[in-house]
Amino acid sequence: MVRAKGEVDFRRFEPALAARTLQVASAPETLGHLLFVESGKVSREHATGKDDWQAPCIAFLPGSGPTKLLVEAGSNASLIGLARADIDESKSVNGELLCSLLSAEPRGIPVERRHMARLAPLLAGLAREREEENGEARAATEAYVTLILIETCRLVFPDRGPTAEEPGSTNLLFRFRQLVERHFRSQRSIATYAGELGITTDRLHDICRRATGRAPLQLVHERLTREAALNLERSTRSIQEIAETLGFRDATYFSHFFKRQTGLPPAAYRQRARFTGDEQRGNFTATYADWP
Repeated sequence: MVRAKGEVDFRRFEPALAARTLQVASAPETLGHLLFVESGKVSREHATGKDDWQAPCIAFLPGSGPTKLLVEAGSNASLIGLARADIDESKSVNGELLCSLLSAEPRGIPVERRHMARLAPLLAGLAREREEENGEARAATEAYVTLILIETCRLVFPDRGPTAEEPGSTNLLFRFRQLVERHFRSQRSIATYAGELGITTDRLHDICRRATGRAPLQLVHERLTREAALNLERSTRSIQEIAETLGFRDATYFSHFFKRQTGLPPAAYRQRARFTGDEQRGNFTATYADWP
């Protein structure tokens, strides 16, 4: 379901005596989540352990699958689910870099307390407007999200302005991601993508590395893995059918690829996703949008 204008996926945790657990599930419209840890600590649990994000910190959570967060007692944190349109409407010169972070592996970026103090009133204001149910509140909510995104880009990319990168590289990255979105099922070579962009494979590799920290093939594999995960979570297709849909020559090759990317074979991932879905029914649901 498409998110209505003015609707924002937002959860705020004020300091409390007990720890709280949050299951963040994937849904088809949003790019990822921003987690703001103003005080205390928030942890992300995953198959190989957990990531601890100590305040003050901004964490980036991509929409590749369910995520379990533990908000420790006494912590103050906010979680915002973002669609691509939210980032585009902020008109930040670093919006594409923000999208790249939300498409990468989960990571936390420490910030100075004085910088988090600039975000705190914006997050509190968003929480306040979310309690209202009128047109003015919806307009104010959109404005707060835009301000939060602009301030986040200022903090995370302090030295990157519109001239910080090689001219045209941001646009080329955006075009590459658009091509990946259209053709990731066809198992194209990176040379084919580069040729369509009119650049060398070395140039494409350099652009992707500079902006995202990942090689072009990693970005293609991440998109392919995300689509595979969504099919396993939400469809009744067999693993063979999913493999064929995504351009794999057989289910065995697909299973090896998926396990290498996620740590679980497709059947085990599907079983875990269904169990998690039952467990978190009625809880906060995020929205995730695919690439542009």
